[in-house]
Amino acid sequence: MGSKDERSFLDDLRRGAGTSIRNNSTAYGFSVLVTADFAVMSHLGGPPDLAGIYAFLAGAALAFAVLSAAASKLFRENLSSEPSKVIALSSAFGFVSIGLGVSVSVFVGWLSTGWYAWLASGFASTATYILLVGVEVVLAEHIERGREAKS
Repeated sequence: MGSKDERSFLDDLRRGAGTSIRNNSTAYGFSVLVTADFAVMSHLGGPPDLAGIYAFLAGAALAFAVLSAAASKLFRENLSSEPSKVIALSSAFGFVSIGLGVSVSVFVGWLSTGWYAWLASGFASTATYILLVGVEVVLAEHIERGREAKS
């Protein structure tokens, strides 16, 4: 039981949770955002009709497409992968990107109604989320570089 090669259940659990965080944090944050976004828009403007639902989907998908094209320089470059420590730290800031993305939906919902409000909300909240996750990653990279410089 005293061997260094033996791992405890807590070590395995930590490693497993870390894998989940690394592979799911951004998608989890987006899922929370889009669910809250839909709830906000439904609350402010009432439940959407089919046009509103498809407009919401189109807006969110368009934001992903536009920002993916920009990040990959029109799909000519691979998207980079960040170290696990950076992903873990940036995911801790996720409440900012989620909260501000939902706030954008509130603003859109106050300004307009109808299918175009759903389109604008899907696009604006998704774009806000993606860009702010990028800022969170940059901040986490900066913090990690500072830690490494002190070592």
